[in-house]
Amino acid sequence: IDPRTGGDGVWLSLETETRDKLATLILARRGDRTLVLVSDDSTFYEVTSADWPSLTSARAWLDLPQFDIPPERIATISLTRPRHGPIDIVRRPDGGFAPVGGRANASITDIALVLTRLAFQDARRESRLIGPASFRHETSLKSGLIIALEGYEADGQFWVKVAVDARKAATDQEGQRWAEATHGWAYQVPPKRGTLLSTPTALLLQAGP
Repeated sequence: IDPRTGGDGVWLSLETETRDKLATLILARRGDRTLVLVSDDSTFYEVTSADWPSLTSARAWLDLPQFDIPPERIATISLTRPRHGPIDIVRRPDGGFAPVGGRANASITDIALVLTRLAFQDARRESRLIGPASFRHETSLKSGLIIALEGYEADGQFWVKVAVDARKAATDQEGQRWAEATHGWAYQVPPKRGTLLSTPTALLLQAGP
């Protein structure tokens, strides 16, 4: 049942707030029973007093990350897609956003603020997303931190991988926190956000005020 060697169980590490390890558990379902291996013990135990969440749903176990970034911290945004021209968005003197060489509109503002408005709906291992990304949305903060969303379409849904680049950041603590929280995972985004980020460049630039 050990997932590290191809089993179908869920591996958990229980730690204190200071990261001192208390125990490891491997849980697996067998019919109506839940079996547990504790630490390096080779004995299976049947658990009857705990109501475990679904072992097949990452969403049942994960706190989905939220990017608590005030809009005023955003400096620039870029959106690139394989079949469409790139869009570079900058902050205007009045605090709003506009595409380089173009006029501001509601769609451009929505794209600029995507990261601050995202509410992820589900999670899966990022290794399950294969092939080239359908879009890359990159937000640069005034602190120098860069957070990129690489978008994929799978099973009729939009999913993103999160990439954090703190090489130019004034401090890497914030970036490290998000990098650790999102490492190895991909997140489902609402259809409205995925459709917006997949809209052809010409339509985004021609959108009304």
